[in-house]
Formats: sequence, structure tokens, C-alpha cells
Amino acid sequence: MKHAFLLIGGFLAIASGATQAQTLPAACMTSHASQTDFSQAGLEMAGYSARLTDTLAILQTAQVTIRDSSHRLTNSALSDANTVSALAALALLHGKLPDSCNNASVRPALRALLNDINAGAQPEITWRNATLRERDKNYTIRTIHIALHADHASGNLRVLANSEGISGAKGQFLPQTATTDVTLPMRTLNESANNAHQDIALIRPGETMTINAMHATMGTSALDGHGTLQPGHSWADTQANMHLEIANLGDLLTQIHEKATAGVTTAIAMAQFMGHRDGNRVSWDVGMTQGTVSVNNVPLPIPLH
Repeated sequence: MKHAFLLIGGFLAIASGATQAQTLPAACMTSHASQTDFSQAGLEMAGYSARLTDTLAILQTAQVTIRDSSHRLTNSALSDANTVSALAALALLHGKLPDSCNNASVRPALRALLNDINAGAQPEITWRNATLRERDKNYTIRTIHIALHADHASGNLRVLANSEGISGAKGQFLPQTATTDVTLPMRTLNESANNAHQDIALIRPGETMTINAMHATMGTSALDGHGTLQPGHSWADTQANMHLEIANLGDLLTQIHEKATAGVTTAIAMAQFMGHRDGNRVSWDVGMTQGTVSVNNVPLPIPLH
């Protein structure tokens, strides 16, 4: 989670018909839509694609819808919200944010978007029939919905993301649906927007990201969890606490046995014996501190590098 894959973007220059991201440096990301329509309800795009420059990471989506229920965002700012999300998805796919995206010209757009959200804007982005691919990674997702708003009680940023109809390469084990609700430290994001001498970051050592809820479905099985993550400079000083629950674990093991590696199957089969059972649900309290992973307060000899 150390990579900056949320909330980085640039203002888009929008014209009727085809659009191209102009204020994100081309060295970072390029994007294009075959059609763009503005209305009082928000912004619609068709045939949208984006590429992380100098990589093979590509996003394509048949339809994009951007809304702001507060009606605070201008057309340009609505476009920014989509650019932010596209860059987030591509950086997550690629595994990191390229150095070219830490360009100073990205920061004014990040700063403006954060200011709008702090003032009450609530951008929501929906992609329909999306494809994310890079080399041997190829994912199709029927619907992706992302919502951003300020958590004024904590002074931080709330990010909600929901994906449905997820599929990958034949034989690949993936959830069919996935939902996450996280709270990110706004201070880190503001520093990223204002300090050109720091890399743009989602979260920095010593800050805390709260996973309010996550949920994924895999056939008849479901995974739920919540917790906190406080990254350090290495695994040795990273801290995490998570509560995880799986419903219908037996069905999940059957699916994994058919698609996952033997090592993954064995690890999950062993994990069920360490879990707390409640009907058809098995739960674990997972922690990490001083480089040691523990499950239900039992330290495990798992090497972290």
C-alpha cells in the first residue's frame, strides 16, 4: 500500500468530441475519449482509454460517468476526478507510480481536488465494461464505482470503491465482487500536493490508514475484514492489525484447489485450524509488529523482506 495509487492527477482540457489529458505530463499518463458529453447531472464519456507512459499498463472502458452530488465541481474538476481514478488504477496494476508522475506539474491539480473535497465536493466515478492489462495481467470488470469525500469527524479522506463482475485469465483465482471502504490521512496528501521535494504518496511512515470495511465474494464464499495499517520504513517497523472472517471456507478451499498453487491451498487449509469458528464462519485476528506476523496472538515464522 506504499504506492501512490489514489488521488494523483491533472486538469484535463476538455473539448467537444475527442478529449486528451493535456495538463498531466505526457511523460506520466496519456488518455483519450471518443466522446464527451456534459449535462447538469455531470459528465459522460464513451470509449475512454488511458495509458501509463513508458509502460504497457492500459485501462480501457466503454462508458464513464462522473457525478458530484454537492454540485460544487466544475466540468474540468469532474474530469480531474476521472483522471485521478485512471492513474490510481494504472499505478495499482503496474505495482508502483512511475518517477515521471512525481512531476511538479501534477501537484496543482492534486491540491485543487483536495481543496474541493475539503469544501464538500463528493466526486463519484463509474466505469462500465472496463479492461486493465499489462503484459500477462489482463482483467475485465463489468462495473467499477469509486467515491471520494472528506471525513470531517477525523479530518481525513474517505475512499469507497466497489467492483462487480471481475474476471481474469483462464484458471486465475479472483473474487467476483470486491468492496473497500478506507480512510486515508489527509495530511500526507496535502504534503504531497504542496511539497515538490517529496514524492507523491498515499501514506507515509508513522501515519495510519484505516480499513473501515472490505468485502469480497468468491462463489458461495465471502471474505470480510477491517483494521488498520501503519507503514514504517521497512517491514521491521510496520504495524498492522486486521480482523478477517470467511463464510463457507470449505467451498473456498474447493475453488482454490482447482485454480491456485499448492502452496496457497496448503496455507489456507492450515489457517482454518487457527481460526475461531462461529457456525459457517471462521475468523482470525492478524497482527504485524516488529517484523513478526501473528494470528490470534500466536507468532508465525513467516519471513518478511
